[in-house]
Amino acid sequence: MSRRVDSAHPSTSTTTAVGSSAERSTWWNRLPIAAAIVLLILLPLLFVSRGEKSEWNDCFVTAARHLAAREPIHSQGETYAYPPSMAFLSVGIGNLPLSWSLWTWGLVNVAATVLTFVGSWRLIGGPSLGQLDRRWAAVLALSLLLAVRWIVSPLEHQQFDMVIAACIVWGCVGIVARREVAGGLLLGVAASMKCTPLLFAPYLAWRGRWRAAVMVGVGAIALNIAPDLLLPKHAGGSYLVDWHRVFIAGVSDSAPGTWHSDITLNQSLGGLFNRLVRVGVPLELTNVEAVPLSADAARGIKYLTHCTGLLLLAATVLVGGRPLRTPAADDQPGKRDWLWAVEFSAIVSLMLLLSPMSSKAHYVVLWLPSLVIARQVLERPTTARYAVVALLAVTGTLTTKGLLGKSLGDLTLLWGLPTWHAIITLVALWEIHHAAQYENRVAPLTSEPAPARIIAKSQQRDRPQKANRK
Repeated sequence: MSRRVDSAHPSTSTTTAVGSSAERSTWWNRLPIAAAIVLLILLPLLFVSRGEKSEWNDCFVTAARHLAAREPIHSQGETYAYPPSMAFLSVGIGNLPLSWSLWTWGLVNVAATVLTFVGSWRLIGGPSLGQLDRRWAAVLALSLLLAVRWIVSPLEHQQFDMVIAACIVWGCVGIVARREVAGGLLLGVAASMKCTPLLFAPYLAWRGRWRAAVMVGVGAIALNIAPDLLLPKHAGGSYLVDWHRVFIAGVSDSAPGTWHSDITLNQSLGGLFNRLVRVGVPLELTNVEAVPLSADAARGIKYLTHCTGLLLLAATVLVGGRPLRTPAADDQPGKRDWLWAVEFSAIVSLMLLLSPMSSKAHYVVLWLPSLVIARQVLERPTTARYAVVALLAVTGTLTTKGLLGKSLGDLTLLWGLPTWHAIITLVALWEIHHAAQYENRVAPLTSEPAPARIIAKSQQRDRPQKANRK
């Protein structure tokens, strides 16, 4: 008699499918622990090695010290172009001696990296890392192939993007666990730093999680007005108003993709269309901003950007369906939790595409979608899904400058390959969501990726005929 797999718990699997996998695959169990130890040692050393040249020191430490002195933190020529919340959160660490500050910020990023992975792993139904077998190790390895470029980038730039990713992921964990206030507040903290997680507010309202949607707004606003209340400027005025006046107000008058950085670095839809209109798909590096842009061309970029964004939003809503309800009924916990993970992944993909500015460091939030896609392609392999994985690898990790060199790596940014990576990810998630809705009506979503099922079937075929009759 075959052993049934409980679909309500994606991490549950049969032991007969792989024989003594616990004995044969014990080294997989040690792999996450070894990786965490290496991360704990090497990452702070990387932060400290850059000293005063680090972006942490140049941007956030400088802003934190101005804020602690109750001086303006936003002005033309300053490197700090973010909402007040990140300067406020940096005050404690930023006012330490530089070496201590760098060590502490490195450890914070280690913790955020671990939390981002653990939360994402939980959302996709991954088993305990102490029980990691070859099937789930394959999911982990494939997800890293798809996401490692985005994971490394925020750690290289020493900004808040990994912390933001951790807040988003654990906010999503809270939503699934029905801790709406805590989950919404964590998403609000993320939104207070980069604004784009505010997209979770209308999404959660659409799913009927009204308290969580409200708390997203509360968290975003509260953390940005806290500096005005606790560390008001000596000269009066609001830090939040200064940020809007200096860095936001003029953006609406310019073409999408134009931000306070090199336009080649902007991997949002606006940045992609801005470069395509200006220089097309060049075969050599070009200074995009040196190419003049007419008023008609600027209007065309706005039309392309906004219409494409609306189409992506509409398609996501159409695929999701069922407004004002959870993705699946409460009596189908395996299906419900899986669809939550797929929908959260779609939202973070849209965040990157619809943002006025998305750099490579922001793309670390694609760690969760990478895990979702990796699990699904091993769970339900098809030729189309293998093709998607290949496209994601080519537009992601395989285009890193460490493999291609600086010139060709910069050219891939000019072509907007990270943007195409996010678009392909979103389309893949639409297909996964649609397939999960159909497949779960026919058969429960098994927790065993394809290799384990193939082994189980072969073992069943090899059984003696007498045993089969029994």
